Amino acid sequence: MRAQDHEPASTSQSPARRPDTPVAASAPVHPEAPLTAAAILDLQRGVGNAAVAGLVGVQRLRAHSHADDRPVQRSAPAAHTGHSVRPGAAVQRVVHGSEAEKQAQREQLENLAAMWLPVEKFDADGNAGPVPEFAYAGQRAGYEMDAVRVERAFTPPSRTTTRTGVQLTQNQKIEFQTYYFVYTVQAINDPGRRRSDTLIDLNAPFRVVKRVPKKSWGRSMGRTYRFGDYWDVNPEFRLDLPGDHAEAMRALVEGRGLKADKRVRGDDLDSLEQLPSDPHQPFLFYTPKITDPNFTHRNGARKHNRRFLLPAAYDRLAGQSRTRGQVGLSKPPLANRQHAGRVPAAEMGGFRAHDVMPTTGRGGTGDRLASHEWCHLIGDNDDGPTVFHNLVVGTNAVNTEQLAMESALRDFRPRMDGLGYAIRLRVEAIVEQAEAANPAIPGGPYHKADWISFTIDIVDKAASAGPVATRPSVAFVHRQIMDADRGTITESEFTSLHNQVRNLLRAEHSRLKAERQGSPMALD
Repeated sequence: MRAQDHEPASTSQSPARRPDTPVAASAPVHPEAPLTAAAILDLQRGVGNAAVAGLVGVQRLRAHSHADDRPVQRSAPAAHTGHSVRPGAAVQRVVHGSEAEKQAQREQLENLAAMWLPVEKFDADGNAGPVPEFAYAGQRAGYEMDAVRVERAFTPPSRTTTRTGVQLTQNQKIEFQTYYFVYTVQAINDPGRRRSDTLIDLNAPFRVVKRVPKKSWGRSMGRTYRFGDYWDVNPEFRLDLPGDHAEAMRALVEGRGLKADKRVRGDDLDSLEQLPSDPHQPFLFYTPKITDPNFTHRNGARKHNRRFLLPAAYDRLAGQSRTRGQVGLSKPPLANRQHAGRVPAAEMGGFRAHDVMPTTGRGGTGDRLASHEWCHLIGDNDDGPTVFHNLVVGTNAVNTEQLAMESALRDFRPRMDGLGYAIRLRVEAIVEQAEAANPAIPGGPYHKADWISFTIDIVDKAASAGPVATRPSVAFVHRQIMDADRGTITESEFTSLHNQVRNLLRAEHSRLKAERQGSPMALD
């Protein structure tokens, strides 16, 4: 979904909450338009992954039904070997054909845009079912899931000519991806030339060679302080738990994964700088007194600033401010940002985030990272769209803070799916005018975030449960109020927040699993 702000540039704050008004995300794609493997990435950029999957399915079925109406063209008997080979099995012999057959085979391989596979089901621990033996170019009973082609610089088979004719390709593996897996499929499924002179029979099964989980990128991947860091227990923080406070804090330290050798000792304090904290934060974080270019302005000013706000205070402020929000179910994107070419700056009129924050020297030069970035409200790896309504300007540190929570979700998506649930993200930003004078970005100047509220809960995954935004919550997991102008974030803070969310999700998964134990609904 995409939206634009219409408030005049001279108005810094509206008297009441004024959410952005949604408009169309992209021009519609006509289902009759030609769809090739190369065109899939353009569609993913323009209309999103879900729309692509549906459009691929419609066009594939149409192409398949048309193919059934066309007579099969056979070449000279001398080119047929008569061997009986299991569909999709590898063969070593050489098969020759005409120039026309070679060209037809090449075109079929280039345009094999998608496959049908059995719907992926997970058990209550997030384990997937067995790898299917076959995929199909046409939908049939038990094969209702779209798998869209992975575009990895596919090189069509070259033309090889011998004295006995043009050699047809007999071994061509193509990758197709769902939200969770990449399937390698053998595209040559009629090596005996029983029904097709191209060795590709759209009515026959295609053998699945292997299935691998999509890569879940590493823990930090963000912009944490890179010259070492330390932590300590915050003496002002009090756990709201019965029993011995010191023992409870020891359990909290262990659960957050904080390393003992990184805990501050008394003789360390002279060489360290404490980052901002408040009584609601269980830990204090420290950095050495070394300037990290990622966390400084061009004028050399240090960027350790950070504000804190409780959820109730955020809600009061949001009720008097302009906001932008997104709600969605967390799931992996069909294609990652690099392959699909999703570039936030391109969506935002060609502007980099620091281009709209010019007066404080926030651009990147040399080894200095730009201090501000385009931040997805719902992250790209949670299938959040790269569109205006889902992008705000924030510091690289707040982007990393959100990443700590996003990366904690990934292992639990299939586990919750196996129980019939999904992880819902509800993200809202209080937005304000950027420093630049109304640059040519869709929606005008209201794209700089002041605060970001990031809420995680669990809902029923079935579409029959109603619109995602209004589905009843099965379990609340976590809410984080983030300062979009915050400075330095350390690896210890990242680790602590990451494990906090993981622990909360693990606890809710265990509770829901116990409730569903033995229920046949677990794989629905």
